[in-house]
Amino acid sequence: MEKWIADTLKITPPVLERAHRTTASQSSTTYPRTIIIKCLNYKDRENILKAARIQKEVMYQNNKIRFLPDLPTEVYKRQRSYDGVRKRLRELGLDKHRVIYPARLLLTNDDRTVVFNTPTDVK
Repeated sequence: MEKWIADTLKITPPVLERAHRTTASQSSTTYPRTIIIKCLNYKDRENILKAARIQKEVMYQNNKIRFLPDLPTEVYKRQRSYDGVRKRLRELGLDKHRVIYPARLLLTNDDRTVVFNTPTDVK
C-alpha cells in the first residue's frame, strides 16, 4: 500500500501504521470496498491528502479513488444532517452545493454564494 500510494500520487513513500479493507456491503456490490489507512505520522497523512487534491482524479483499474480524511463521529453526523436538504436542492435543479468543514452548506446559484450553518437555515 505504501508503494502504491507513493507511485500513484508521486510522493515520497508514507509510513503506514496499518491498512485494512472494510466489510463489503451486501446491498451494493458495484462499488469497490473502502480501504482505511492509518499513517504513522500526521505529516504523511497531510502529504497524501494534499497530493490527492492536486491530482484531482486518481484512478485504479478504471475506478475513481477518493482520499478522505477521517472525521470525528459528531462532525460526520452533523454533515449527514444536510442529506435531506441536499436531495431537495438537487430536485430543484440547484446542483452547485457542498458541505464544508465542519458542517456548513455552501450553495452557489446565479454567481451568488451563500453559506448556511444549519439545515433549517437552508429551508
